[in-house]
Amino acid sequence: MGLLAILGCAAAVLVGNAARPQQLNAAPIALVTVGAPGESVLTDLAATEARRYLRLLLRRPVTLHQSATDLEAAHLLESLALHGHPDESDTPGGRGKRTVVVVATRQHAAVHSVLSKWNRTHYSDGIQSLRSQDAHLIHSLESNTGAAVIACVGASPIAALYSVYSLSERLGARFYLHGEVLPSSTSPPRTLPAIGVRHQYTPKFAVRGLQPFHDFPMGPDWWQPQFWKALATNMAKMKLNFYGFHTYPIKPTPGTNAEPLVWVGPTSGYNSTGHVSPDSAYDTSWYQTEDFWAAGTNHTRGNVPGQKSVATSTFCCGASQVFSRDCYGSEAQADICYPTTKTESATVLNNAADMLVQAFQWGATYAGVNAAVGVEFPLQLPPDTTISLQEAYEGMFGRTVALRLNISTFWLWTNEGVEDHGNGKGLPSNNPMWAELVAEIKVAQAAAKAVGATFNLGTSGWCLGPGDDPAFFDKEIQDPSFIVSAINGRLGWLPPDPAFAQMNGNRSWAIPWMEDDLSLNGAELWVNRTLEHAALANKYGTSGLLGLTWRTWETAPQISALATAAWSTGDPPLTDLGLYTDFCTANFGADTAAECAARFLEVDSFTSAWPTSKLPRNGQACCGGPMTAGVVKATDLLNVSGFEAWLAKVQGVEAVERATQWVNLFRYHRHAQLVSNASAYVGIAGQAPTLPPWALAQALNMSALYTEMITLLLETATSPGTLGMIAAHEGANWPSAFNASVKNLAPRNSATCTVDPTHSGCFADSNTNRTFPHTAWLSNAATTQETCAVACFQVNLPLAAVEFGVACFCGAEMPPAGLSRPVAACGQMKCRGDPAEDCGAADIMLVYSFTCVNNGTNGLSPSQIRSIAPPHTYSGHPRLVEMAPRSVVSALEPIFTVEITALSATPPTQVELHIAGHTVLPLAVVPDPITKRSVSQVYSGGLPTNQLSGDFEYWVTATFATGDALRYPTVSNRTVVVVTTT
Repeated sequence: MGLLAILGCAAAVLVGNAARPQQLNAAPIALVTVGAPGESVLTDLAATEARRYLRLLLRRPVTLHQSATDLEAAHLLESLALHGHPDESDTPGGRGKRTVVVVATRQHAAVHSVLSKWNRTHYSDGIQSLRSQDAHLIHSLESNTGAAVIACVGASPIAALYSVYSLSERLGARFYLHGEVLPSSTSPPRTLPAIGVRHQYTPKFAVRGLQPFHDFPMGPDWWQPQFWKALATNMAKMKLNFYGFHTYPIKPTPGTNAEPLVWVGPTSGYNSTGHVSPDSAYDTSWYQTEDFWAAGTNHTRGNVPGQKSVATSTFCCGASQVFSRDCYGSEAQADICYPTTKTESATVLNNAADMLVQAFQWGATYAGVNAAVGVEFPLQLPPDTTISLQEAYEGMFGRTVALRLNISTFWLWTNEGVEDHGNGKGLPSNNPMWAELVAEIKVAQAAAKAVGATFNLGTSGWCLGPGDDPAFFDKEIQDPSFIVSAINGRLGWLPPDPAFAQMNGNRSWAIPWMEDDLSLNGAELWVNRTLEHAALANKYGTSGLLGLTWRTWETAPQISALATAAWSTGDPPLTDLGLYTDFCTANFGADTAAECAARFLEVDSFTSAWPTSKLPRNGQACCGGPMTAGVVKATDLLNVSGFEAWLAKVQGVEAVERATQWVNLFRYHRHAQLVSNASAYVGIAGQAPTLPPWALAQALNMSALYTEMITLLLETATSPGTLGMIAAHEGANWPSAFNASVKNLAPRNSATCTVDPTHSGCFADSNTNRTFPHTAWLSNAATTQETCAVACFQVNLPLAAVEFGVACFCGAEMPPAGLSRPVAACGQMKCRGDPAEDCGAADIMLVYSFTCVNNGTNGLSPSQIRSIAPPHTYSGHPRLVEMAPRSVVSALEPIFTVEITALSATPPTQVELHIAGHTVLPLAVVPDPITKRSVSQVYSGGLPTNQLSGDFEYWVTATFATGDALRYPTVSNRTVVVVTTT
């Protein structure tokens, strides 16, 4: 039974006589669609997708009949129901009568006239109920000749496509952002819906989809062109129809980069195709693993704290194998890496725009997915500009028009500063900022009109509006097309604002969080919270429901919950247990589904306190930055034994593979806690006056745990989000935080230091412009005023500074008086290593002098230090991974391309792509476009798309010098449909 049927998400209506099981599954399937081949993209796609899924799920031959007209389809429908196909008169079923599946829209009156004759009143009632654009139904009835007929009818072409996917779900398919899951090839064929039942699907929200966040490598910063197309296809299968994107803007701080999603500048700054000139470019970049700024220059590496510039070919533990470029990031920057000139910045801005133009056009054409882009306001203008605000908006909107960027909405985002993080609400309405924002919206509206923009405008941001008047924008902006939306407060812990209920529901969108950036490098499960927040959004009457996310596979349960809740009728009520039971049944098998669901529920959603969850967060740091070193109690470690006991009971190759991936994610999460624990002890050893005898053993233990942690993460790798997690570790942890703590074990002068309280002061600091030039460490559980003094003594600097309870900096002279802060401000946080001592606060440092006694030299030898580094080679289970599997391609694409990663201890000798009915094709290692070297085990190749048609299957094999071989997928083949419509 389908997901929506199991959970009561579609109204299952018994019509006519009592429902009875289908008896004609052994007979061939005749598939009738309305619309000549090539007439409509969505009509063609619905036809080919219906044929593919009926064949895969029912395991019967399917003959597709694409009728040019409604009348022709009606005649064909009657003929097939009466006579069957002339070539199949001897098939099981006696007289050759067939099961007929018809896919149509509400407008095809002749087809409905035929179907109504076979079920007059009830069928007509169902068609009349398809009032919203996306509404659709599946109606199983019997013709007057005894043939079984399944009618898949949508209110529009996209709704007809949705009806095909809803039928496929009822036949056992499940759809996620990372791909589809079909019943095992060893399971029995599925059963068609019982005759006499109608399933009605009506969306609760007109706008349903995602708010994927840029700024970290786990999110759309690293979505390559193939992934954009795969994502839109999978969104359509989940019946999601929208994605919207935020842009971190130009910032006044020198050396910080704006993201290239949206460009700000004058109308003279771009040409007729929307390409920006170098003179109008500015520093811009998405996240890259490397940058080429000279050491000491005032530039930051995006928004991830503590990241270092690291070539992927140096990554440990086999992680280097999954990155095809040393400087890995967006395809828009593949040939440049990190722009350092205006010409390079213009190239990045234009490449990013071209990529988005293609991605959004694909999404709209082949998946019915609308898009939004946006930028924070008040709008920050480019450096040294003399243009007015009106001119800047006209330039920004005009370029969007010139690019022909297919968007339905342009968002103006309030920034994080408008939210009171203490209560998660907006600043009060008496703050003059709010009136300034309304005035700027009116400037933006005038600019959009001036350039002939066809997209709607709207707001989004970290809060809906002022804390004492959240419906402020809805009241101030009367334009009925203006969208008012907001992400939920407190990083998603708070529900949608109740003020939505006071607003015009036709233009309000709620945006709950599918995950948050405080644990972006760990597992996060929020099904219970997602269902709760979706129900409230519906109660408040919002017309949109979007899920804020970075990752796709890692958030599959909660995004599935969001998509399901968007179509629920509430009878029976949606529950977290029901969703997890279905998720476990589809992915891992019915036999262990109850135990599986119970295990997932144990770690899903809230504990009582904010900001904690049932999945422990020890060691996690915001945004994939350096892990927090800290001693983790055994009782606080994630217990994975229950998941491992469940895994041992899962049966079937494909189910075991999927279950192992999830258990490895939880094992990885636990290992991150263990690494945090071990690194805390290494930090303590490194700051001790005399190196403890256990220091080497603890450092080796940290390295072994880190190696296993990265290996487990590689064994789960299945999406760009996982690549981002790996890169964040390799950029922020071993080469940064951990390597620094290991270096502290090297021979150095040990000392005993005494703090001089008479020569001290309290001063401001900034993580983008440090007050002191030397950072001893950013986070150390052993931090005290004395251990920090020892660190500064060892680098011959006379002043030490402690900050945030865990950080230590060193300097040569007292900071300027302009940075001075009250002494009491430095007592807000106590030292992690000694709670009796003051240790500054956030961005406030306690500065002091000290005297030390040199106790001589001790530490590990250079060879011992080298032995601590993790290995470069992969030690996990060999596997082939495809990060962006496509299931729908266009005949307009010149090449059908497959990109596969071979994770193995040694490279394969040969990797081949097999396309059923075609020659086997060798795949080649993807070279780094900058260095021209092969730095990975990522292989690519393909076949001209014009040599493919209909739907086809493919698989990949890799052979090794040892005689071993790998296959992807392990058992079944990947299936792809080609849409020929131009």
